[in-house]
Amino acid sequence: MLALLFAGGLFLQGVAFCQGQPIPPKHKQFEATKAKAEKGDARAQFMLGEMYLRHSDVDNVQDKTLKAQVEQDDAEAVKWFRKAAQQGLADAQFQLGAMYDKGRGVKQDAAEAVEWFRKAAEQGFADAQLGLGAMYERGRGVKQDRVETYAWWNLAVKTRKDVAPVLRNLERQMTPQQLTEALKRTEELKTLIQASTGSGPLL
Repeated sequence: MLALLFAGGLFLQGVAFCQGQPIPPKHKQFEATKAKAEKGDARAQFMLGEMYLRHSDVDNVQDKTLKAQVEQDDAEAVKWFRKAAQQGLADAQFQLGAMYDKGRGVKQDAAEAVEWFRKAAEQGFADAQLGLGAMYERGRGVKQDRVETYAWWNLAVKTRKDVAPVLRNLERQMTPQQLTEALKRTEELKTLIQASTGSGPLL
């Protein structure tokens, strides 16, 4: 179901899923980004991970010597995503979870993927909420649970409108009691996210 929607563009469209700045398409940005990342800048660490993952900053470079400096390297991407994730950057936590889920650059570990998705989801990161819901839906790394699936997708749908039809389909598969529990759980998660982020009430 939503697993297909979730997995389909996860890596190829990483920038579309991230709530931070897109990666500049110029090769010269690589060295500048790497320098900032090595100094501990979490956003730069995440961007560097994206560069290694998607090889995007050199797509239009003709010079083979330049291109060789930024070869796609999943393990290196994981390294930089982890550094940023450990500093609490939700974008990086989400992508690190995705790497564990797919087994890219790291041994596949669904339970570890769930933990990183959850960290980002609890910060209000919609794509992580979508991913965490998908894990509950599939029973990957966590016990299958329609109530949790619905609650997390119900939060994600606020910014990911494409989830709405799938959410409605899930509703039709749930009992009235499950739906009541899921709506209650949604409110509990809103309170949790509000406390975690220090934001105002989530509508």
